[in-house]
Amino acid sequence: PEGYKGDIELYQEKNIISYIWKNMPKEEKQELINQAIKELEKERFFNVDKKHVIKSIIYSKIKYSLI
Repeated sequence: PEGYKGDIELYQEKNIISYIWKNMPKEEKQELINQAIKELEKERFFNVDKKHVIKSIIYSKIKYSLI
């Protein structure tokens, strides 16, 4: 796939996490968003794209819940 430079595992991981997010109940999504916002506030990130950081935190939470 374009943009993954041969890293099929990363591509598959991204697709699995995306599928889980799309099929997750709204309540669970909102809970993950709230947790990510709390983590962002706790770490006091400055001069960052907050939306990107929140997405990254949520991605990590979903990924590590699968392990």
